[in-house]
Amino acid sequence: MSSAERQATASGVDDLVLSVLYAYTLHEAPEEQGRHEVRVLPDRSHQYYWLMLENKWLWMIRAYADILRKQPKFFCINDDLGDAPAHHPQLLGLRAFLRLYFRKSVPVERAFDELHSRQGWG
Repeated sequence: MSSAERQATASGVDDLVLSVLYAYTLHEAPEEQGRHEVRVLPDRSHQYYWLMLENKWLWMIRAYADILRKQPKFFCINDDLGDAPAHHPQLLGLRAFLRLYFRKSVPVERAFDELHSRQGWG
């Protein structure tokens, strides 16, 4: 691992960890106290699935298949690909997975697609 990679992945004292901030906001902030119940959900279950997008094709395909099979109520996909170009194989795989998972587009997506085609962008 290069020094730049170590520096990019190292956590510093000033790093903001969103999961901690989110948990604080929902459970510890004075205006939220007593409004929510804390539950620990098993990872990779029908309730919750967390996935780190990595440069491991076979592993990612298996994880996508697992998410499609389980259909969790909530899932989170983080990436560890750095500045990968838009045509990177893992990002293409992610787009394909998301199209399978979210087969029906929402109104804002349809409006964007219409604008896109009217402007001749693709």
